[in-house]
Amino acid sequence: MRNPFPHAVDNDEITRLMKEYGLTRRQLFFAEFYLKYLNATHAAELANFGSPNVTGSYLLANASIKRYLSDRFKLIKTPNDVLLGRLDLMASFNLAPYLTDDGKVNLAKLKQDGYGIMIKGVKPTKYGNEIIFHDSVKIAELIGKNRRLFADVVVEKSKEDVPATEMTDEDMQEATQHILNKGLIDPDDLIPD
Repeated sequence: MRNPFPHAVDNDEITRLMKEYGLTRRQLFFAEFYLKYLNATHAAELANFGSPNVTGSYLLANASIKRYLSDRFKLIKTPNDVLLGRLDLMASFNLAPYLTDDGKVNLAKLKQDGYGIMIKGVKPTKYGNEIIFHDSVKIAELIGKNRRLFADVVVEKSKEDVPATEMTDEDMQEATQHILNKGLIDPDDLIPD
């Protein structure tokens, strides 16, 4: 089983983490692989667990692993950053290096290189199994939406964001008029003084 840690971690540190979180070595490695790939089945497979598609879900439900993952997410990146990183990886995925001469996909190499997450599903056909991949265009669209590249509404920000409690009556009147002019609120919804 290869070491999943992104940096050099010696056996003493691994032992310390195992004791602190009440994990076995394989459970600890599973958690680290999960942090890297965000795929429980792949992480269980890399940590040498049997029946990884079942075991991965089971391991994620383990309270000690949950606590370890929660603490590690706080240290490395927010889950949103991890997800966006994974989406970036998926959007730039190139299948060509994983195609064999006869047009089939080399799944072993694909998984070994950490691209098992690109597989959306496998569908049996009369010609064999059809591998269905995630749509890179859809993934790019999700990234664009998250980064507000396709915003339908322009978000305006004043030079100085002032809480309403600190605004003068004149500032409040000006802000209200701006909202009305932009059509952001129906004048009938205003409460009279």
